[in-house]
Amino acid sequence: MRPCRSVRGALPVVEVPCDIPEEERICPDCDSKMEHLGYKFVREELRITPARVVRVRYMQETLVCPVCREEDETTILEGKTPTPLLAHSPASPDMVAAVMYQKSFLHLPFYRQSKDWLEISLVCNGLNNLWMPIAAVYVPPAAYNILFTFITGGVSMMIFFFVFKIIFPEGEAKK
Repeated sequence: MRPCRSVRGALPVVEVPCDIPEEERICPDCDSKMEHLGYKFVREELRITPARVVRVRYMQETLVCPVCREEDETTILEGKTPTPLLAHSPASPDMVAAVMYQKSFLHLPFYRQSKDWLEISLVCNGLNNLWMPIAAVYVPPAAYNILFTFITGGVSMMIFFFVFKIIFPEGEAKK
């Protein structure tokens, strides 16, 4: 087992049940009331509150229709769960916000953030892997291009970007 996973396993866990509303607990096939079948683990994210880190598990409620089950036509309903910020990632919105804040406003490089996060036993690496996908989706394209250029190329690339892309854009192909 990787050390990161064992450290994550030591964090406290909060389970969030994603229940099906009472008015939707009716079988779509035979209109009878459905019974609780159980919960299914959907995903896990790491939630950061300053000076407090908690693992949050989303548990999806599953219902089964007893009438359809007796007739060998099992109908199962699953509750709705919140959409994750990044698919297949334990990153929660507040965790990503903390990483982006440290990078953007505190000017803390990713390698120093990783070192800091290791000291509080949270994440082993990959902070940079959170930054680019989130910025690509949620930051407007122009601001994203500026951020991407700055992060990957530094100050000299920013000067190049402003001079050649913003001040003299005539070299760009018309869209």
